[in-house]
Amino acid sequence: MKEKWPQPPYMSEDHPEGKGAGSYRDETFHLVTRCMAKTKIAYRPHAKAPGSKSHVRYEKYSPSKTLGESFENGAWPVDWCWDIERGYLKVIGPLREEPLDITEVSDMSKLTDVDHAVVQWYKKELIKKYDLDMKTLMELGGGESIIMRAHRLNSQREATRILQDCRKNKRKVSDEDMTSVLQKWGFARNVTRVNVMQEGVQFVWSDTLGLLRDRCGDIHLTSSTKRYPEVVQVFSKWLTERLPAEAASFKWTSFNVNKDYATKIHRDGNNFGPSMISAFGEFTGGALNYYPHDDCKIDLDKLEKKHQDEAREAELGQWSGTVQRQLGALRRRLRGQSILHRLLLLGVPCQDEEGRSCEARRAGVGSA
Repeated sequence: MKEKWPQPPYMSEDHPEGKGAGSYRDETFHLVTRCMAKTKIAYRPHAKAPGSKSHVRYEKYSPSKTLGESFENGAWPVDWCWDIERGYLKVIGPLREEPLDITEVSDMSKLTDVDHAVVQWYKKELIKKYDLDMKTLMELGGGESIIMRAHRLNSQREATRILQDCRKNKRKVSDEDMTSVLQKWGFARNVTRVNVMQEGVQFVWSDTLGLLRDRCGDIHLTSSTKRYPEVVQVFSKWLTERLPAEAASFKWTSFNVNKDYATKIHRDGNNFGPSMISAFGEFTGGALNYYPHDDCKIDLDKLEKKHQDEAREAELGQWSGTVQRQLGALRRRLRGQSILHRLLLLGVPCQDEEGRSCEARRAGVGSA
């Protein structure tokens, strides 16, 4: 019977944070938070030992065929997590693409009892897991979900700790520091980067920190840049501390951070000036192929076949970040503005003589 009801593959590995059985894995959390009342399920028959309270409860809800029935029969999200991780419960589907964000629901009457239970449960779990308060967690912005917000707050806390340690010990930001911040970051599902998506892929995990030029040509700081400045400071410090002598004057404008995806062959058409690319995290395989002799006149598929022998390969990993220097329109926009405002636009961490951050002084900059 046990062979027919195996634990999820990720349960064969130690908990990434070294925690015990009561601390659920991110994979389980991501699954349960997307469940609905109509989600079909299957329970392993008589999985719990007779004589215990859990056995009595399990026998009551385990005949259920949907999560709605399971909830009506006495199971809660915490039970679903426990049972999934032990191979007692199989979730068949359908599932939401993203966890339910109650702040975006216009008609609350359409929410089911399962929806309410899941939302209340995962709020409490996030607060407990990341040591947050409800008010801070619910200050969403820039298209964030509650789960994304929790991960980003955790990443920002780690970035703040790293920056403090760097100042205290007069050290550089290490690759391990970068990996730690990226591991904790809550990535967005980016559906706009169609040019990099493999066939059948609907989105990629990708965020831009720093400046972004929108479709109207306006250049602005992204919301996540302003909301999580310590994360940007860690990225900036890591980069600027490693610039070679010939690129000492390099000024970045954007960090494009990506996670867990392999792109198809493509050309980036909106980069101005040089880009710097690095990879972080544990991985096998993964490479960047680039074509130094591409004249942009040949079809990409033909280019890949014709010039494979000319491709240059560089290792990539789980998280890769592209640092772009955008000139032209950006230079024109910066012309005549104050040094302080330039630093704000560039996303460069700075302080005035009294130790106040640029962001704190922004109200005094005006439109200059």
